[in-house]
Amino acid sequence: MKIAERFRHSATVCWMTTYTFDPAFFEAFLLRRLGEPPLNVVVLADFGRLGHQWQQIGDEERRWIRRANREYLLRGVSPSGGAFHAKTIMLGNQRGGQLLIGSGNIGLSGIENGREVYSAFDSTLESDGGSFAEWREWMGDLVRGEDDADLRIRWSDLLGRLPWLSEARGSGPLRTNRERPIIDNLLDGVEPPVDELHVTAPFYDAGLRALTALVDRSGPRRLRVYLGSHASVDGSALAALLGHHSDAQALRWSPATYVHAKIAAVVQGDSARVTAGSANLSQVALLASATTPGSNVEANVVVELSAADARSLFAVPGLSLEAVGLGELSALSIAPMEPAVSFAHRLQSATREPDGRVRLRVDPGLLPDGALLTDGVRREALVAGEVKAWAPTEDVVLVWLEEEAGGVLSNRVALEDRVALDRMLSTRTQEREHPSGIEERDLGHPLGELLADLHRHAMFDIDDTPAGRRIADLEAATDQAGAEFWDRYLQNELQLDPRHAHYAKFSRTLAAPLESELSWLLSQMLARVPMHQQIHLLSGEPRTAAEREGQSWTPDQRLQVRAYNVLQRWSQALADPRSRWIEDLAPTVHYGALLGAIREIWAQQTWLPPHRLPGLAFTLFSAFIRSERSPGYLFSIDETEREAGIDAIRAEEWGAQAAAIAYCALRDAKPADYFAWQAFLVPGLAWGLFAATEATDAVVEALHGAKPNHGAVDERLAWVASYTDDEHWAARVADELDLGGVALSPIAHPTYRYELAVGGQLDLLHDPRVVTLAREALDYTKSPGVRLRTLAGIATFAYGDAVYARLADGRSVESATALSRDELLTREASGQSLDAFVAGSAEVA
Repeated sequence: MKIAERFRHSATVCWMTTYTFDPAFFEAFLLRRLGEPPLNVVVLADFGRLGHQWQQIGDEERRWIRRANREYLLRGVSPSGGAFHAKTIMLGNQRGGQLLIGSGNIGLSGIENGREVYSAFDSTLESDGGSFAEWREWMGDLVRGEDDADLRIRWSDLLGRLPWLSEARGSGPLRTNRERPIIDNLLDGVEPPVDELHVTAPFYDAGLRALTALVDRSGPRRLRVYLGSHASVDGSALAALLGHHSDAQALRWSPATYVHAKIAAVVQGDSARVTAGSANLSQVALLASATTPGSNVEANVVVELSAADARSLFAVPGLSLEAVGLGELSALSIAPMEPAVSFAHRLQSATREPDGRVRLRVDPGLLPDGALLTDGVRREALVAGEVKAWAPTEDVVLVWLEEEAGGVLSNRVALEDRVALDRMLSTRTQEREHPSGIEERDLGHPLGELLADLHRHAMFDIDDTPAGRRIADLEAATDQAGAEFWDRYLQNELQLDPRHAHYAKFSRTLAAPLESELSWLLSQMLARVPMHQQIHLLSGEPRTAAEREGQSWTPDQRLQVRAYNVLQRWSQALADPRSRWIEDLAPTVHYGALLGAIREIWAQQTWLPPHRLPGLAFTLFSAFIRSERSPGYLFSIDETEREAGIDAIRAEEWGAQAAAIAYCALRDAKPADYFAWQAFLVPGLAWGLFAATEATDAVVEALHGAKPNHGAVDERLAWVASYTDDEHWAARVADELDLGGVALSPIAHPTYRYELAVGGQLDLLHDPRVVTLAREALDYTKSPGVRLRTLAGIATFAYGDAVYARLADGRSVESATALSRDELLTREASGQSLDAFVAGSAEVA
């Protein structure tokens, strides 16, 4: 189950809860998938964790955060005084929605790369309705518990946009600790002793109170504790607990891997009850309700499964399990907690109103005289608990309270822009464009979504921009202006395209990374290596066998053809010199985006027919570097620009991705295909555009299934780049030596096994090219000797034999000594000709 793919353009509501929140990842990778306003997007994160994050954030990371509290509402909450730890995602529109309950935070590791567990619910399935009803009641209580008008407004808006949510009834697998502890929900009706208890979590409480309670209340005959790398647990206490049980064992995954999933399963006979979600094996998570002061807020599911399915949840794909001796457990310890930073006041929100005032929510609300609101640069006095005027900004601003003397009074929050937030709820911007060739209905498939996302971020095809189409119409309607005028007009219009903001001025310093919002998107895309079955579906409607195996839905053939044509057109456009009118290095950015798109599509296996993918890669590399027939982008620009583009690619480490794609594309290629690839492969290898690293191995595994050593990838590409046959070797030599033509053919002679027929006028005795031609032929054929036939006569060269020549006038000459390779190389390097070999020797009959 790929969580990111659940974020679709069709969603108008997205509410999420999380402990840790990565705004840079969310904005670049998830928010962009939701399409255009109106959008009701809310993120509720743990107050303390979010405050700590804002306190520690650096300028480099901060520059990627541009939409928090401008396009989505971000709130830190702590309703129980403990951690706000629930991980839920609600996505929907007027027709229906999806609810995801899991263990992963909203960040790259929690959504894409972590070893997590998620459960998915579909509002169109009657069996899932109870979970939506439970989520509605739980979230409603949270909203009502916060003295936050903005949050309540968005909750009312959500209920209006999702009319089916208000009608959801019944109970389902979703279990929060809103009123009862998670352990009570798990063990309701379970009579001890049970046959088995299986548990895993990354965090345990000191003294193992939660695990002890599970063992005491279920009385398992067999106990299994699964440990991921860096599990935070008192190893000695765990060894003691296991040692007092007659059939208890700790197991760990190998190779050592951090596992963030939280699962507990009690097995009785052939049946099992499983809980999975956000709750760790700690007292505040598992044993307490959210009404208990200092407890966590958690969200889990509780489902009935077969015993075999329950056990399979602990079998992580790609990892094996090995027993851990009790003596080894003493090496484990409770991870130290990050020191909590407390302030005299909790700044819950700061909202800039349309008139410029900044309204604050602070607890406690009585501030000391002289308190100021600051972003570290400007400092504004508070009057009656608010700032009278704060100038608008385009970037996200972090603000906090401080004393006049500079002492910090509160945590930091992202300043809210009331106008921008309200606009996201109430307006729709201009109609979303999708690339020419893709139809509206295609956007319901991930392949169509991927192409639409790329189109919204970049101008791959100048002719497929509003400016390009508009100018083409104007140019056709009038003959009063020439091509130069329209080119200047198009350049100006491209600067006004909204997507132009995604391109920044790229640094041309050595190894400088691309400085643009789009580069963040590309780096996230290229960093993803699909790993099947990392996320397990615990409940919901039964899925097909293909879905259980992690396979993607196959699009219809018409979508495949349309998508292939779009990608071909975009790839070919890399060589369009007009792309540089956007920015000098825009084709380089486009290359990286298309490289990531091809990798993403290839990894899905079914989005495009496998035989189409090598052709796409060939078009991409040909247009960017060069082909046999035409220069690509890099061969059509000056050396300074070329070096800047190559440096940028090296800095982004796209060479590892390109090497993997080229390797997979050439896997089933025939020798006849190699020569077309050599046009870009030879310079690409020399410039480091194909550079296999350890990252290449993972990409090849995702695309092809096998995982070769990256050294083997380098060797394969180098072999293809240097591969030749008799015909191509002869053509190359003729071209390099400026000969009228060269033909190489085998002959029936024990020493001189090949003959070279050379066309045109070539002075056999005095032209130094004869020596070079002989050396090239001996190196290539690996024959003991070769014979050269020209209009001027015949010459033979063989190591260990005399050099012999018979001229067209009937004369024959022969060297006095046997030929050696060293002699041949020395005479070639000094520019000598055949007569130097036979100088002073007598003419032979």
